[in-house]
Amino acid sequence: MSSFPRLAAALASVLFASTLAACGEEAPSASPSALDPANPAKITVADAGYANALEIAKAKGYFSKHGLDPKLTQTQSGVATLAALQGGSLDIGYADFYAGINALGNSFDIQLVANNNTNLTSLPFLVKSGGPVKTVADLAGKKVGVSPVPQFIVNTRGFLEANGVDANSVNFVIIQDATGAPQALERGDYDVWAGHWNAAYANDGKTGYNFTTVGNTSTKAWSNPDATTAAFWTTGDYARKHPEIAHAFAKALYEFHAWWNTVSPSEQADLVQQYYKLDFKKIAGGDDAKLRNLLPTYYQTGPINLDATQSWYELGLKYAPDKIAKGVDWKSHVFASATGKP
Repeated sequence: MSSFPRLAAALASVLFASTLAACGEEAPSASPSALDPANPAKITVADAGYANALEIAKAKGYFSKHGLDPKLTQTQSGVATLAALQGGSLDIGYADFYAGINALGNSFDIQLVANNNTNLTSLPFLVKSGGPVKTVADLAGKKVGVSPVPQFIVNTRGFLEANGVDANSVNFVIIQDATGAPQALERGDYDVWAGHWNAAYANDGKTGYNFTTVGNTSTKAWSNPDATTAAFWTTGDYARKHPEIAHAFAKALYEFHAWWNTVSPSEQADLVQQYYKLDFKKIAGGDDAKLRNLLPTYYQTGPINLDATQSWYELGLKYAPDKIAKGVDWKSHVFASATGKP
């Protein structure tokens, strides 16, 4: 199986911590005992800020209900999260599916304990208003700015193909500094930027730069909306020793997601502002469609759809074969807490 140098280099210092082979789940024969809410288990969890909204879940009592007292922290990337898990500084951590695949490809003993989200509902591809790119068809032969993270490359190639453009006909420019991406687009370092809605609305010609979107931004045009594209992971050793924590975490997460999906966009925005100090209502300017694009709307309530997620893996192998490990038996690394089994 091929090795991925970037991942291996980032994690080499902690590989010694993994003493078990990645041999799949060893689930207990009976359902794990429930934790005691009166004496909650303290765990350390790597989150992803407002995108996962776990601060809200914690404040609303979803974790304490299931006997957990999580300390929420963040890392710089999914690769860093998986490194921290292997090193023992985290109990559970959030990482995208492809990062997990590559970790497994490098013989890491990890388990997916709770599927978290699908692909983003829609992705804006930004160009300069009044510039040479009027439609997606105009991108043939042009430069496309894209993050080096595999899922962004997959989404960008998927977007191009779904909009009738041969992805091999464009020139990909890897964005090394995400904070400088708007300035780079304005300078002409690339002709289109696979960006995010916050940047789109902050550069609408009234504020910031004057950008517009091109093409059909719905990710359903190229990816299965039931596929898990990011999840919470732990080491196989931790999952086997603490199955009750894995199950409690998954239950709390899924219940929070089910509740969040019933909350109105206005209420969601108020909660994001309260806990994360982000004023999406101000950015949206009273536009409900903009507000919906800014808010997390892709949460899953479990269990994981294995076949749909396999399609996401295969899409990655198709569109980013040099960045995603081949032949990984990832399904054997999905813990029972994510499948709905005892």
